[in-house]
Amino acid sequence: MSKYQDRAMELRHDPAVHYNCAQVILMSLHESLGISEEQAKDLGTLFAGGMYCGATCGAITGALMALGLAGQKDPAGRELITEFQGRYGARDCAPLLAGAEERGENKHEFCNTMICDAMAMAEEVLGL
Repeated sequence: MSKYQDRAMELRHDPAVHYNCAQVILMSLHESLGISEEQAKDLGTLFAGGMYCGATCGAITGALMALGLAGQKDPAGRELITEFQGRYGARDCAPLLAGAEERGENKHEFCNTMICDAMAMAEEVLGL
């Protein structure tokens, strides 16, 4: 795992607070993005649970926000979404989690896997 993925897992396993998937991605990359960790946390705070309605996965939204903050333009964002959807069969939180449940996977661990994959995709685009 990369140092960014390691930091993301540290944040995900912090027993004192629950950070959502978008926050974890942004907070892990904050230095590379030129923002404070607090700004990264605040930027991602409203993207939990697919924006509270099971829509786009927070790992994707966090990665897309990171690309945008770094000045990336299309097609990088579209390619990230396509790669993620190709890997997991969906891009929205609700069907992703429903699929994990059907397979008997632990939700938290499944989300951690998606976070690490989205982080790796963002790192590749950002050249980290």
